[in-house]
Amino acid sequence: MSPTHCRFEVTSKDKILLMDADSQNGTFLRVQDRAKMLSGDRFRIGRQLLQFFSIKDFEAFEEISPEESTKFWGSSDKGLWGRIVRIYENNMQGESILLTKSSLQFGREVGDLTFPYDGYVSGSHARVELQNGEFYLRDLGSSNGTFISIRRPIRLQSGELMLIGQKLVRIEVL
Repeated sequence: MSPTHCRFEVTSKDKILLMDADSQNGTFLRVQDRAKMLSGDRFRIGRQLLQFFSIKDFEAFEEISPEESTKFWGSSDKGLWGRIVRIYENNMQGESILLTKSSLQFGREVGDLTFPYDGYVSGSHARVELQNGEFYLRDLGSSNGTFISIRRPIRLQSGELMLIGQKLVRIEVL
């Protein structure tokens, strides 16, 4: 947790905003059903920290030469719409999974990407989806939840859960 990690701002009797204070590791909000994702968004499932990147960020890269068909990331981009990168301690990037199907599922037992040794990941936990040109993170009814980083102030509802550092916090409006 950063010394000043996030801020809560009460703007009216029932309106509370959550803002990340440029924390080192981010502030995460639990995904209720699905959440829209933007390129660069980080999300947590179990103890895993993952980051999503859209291929749109790299469309400006041209082919190396007219004779070659190699593009950025070393593969033809036919059907490629993004990638997921696993993030380790000290923001070290780990393995990278290219997204070519309309969705990528995560779980401990079932999925395109599994984490069999993470007891906080449900058997079938979450999915990243492409729908009508938009990107979504969907929780599949996991026991411990799926959390997405916040980039802007978020209005909180009573009962919502967030991760602040390693702490799970629930907001209750009285």
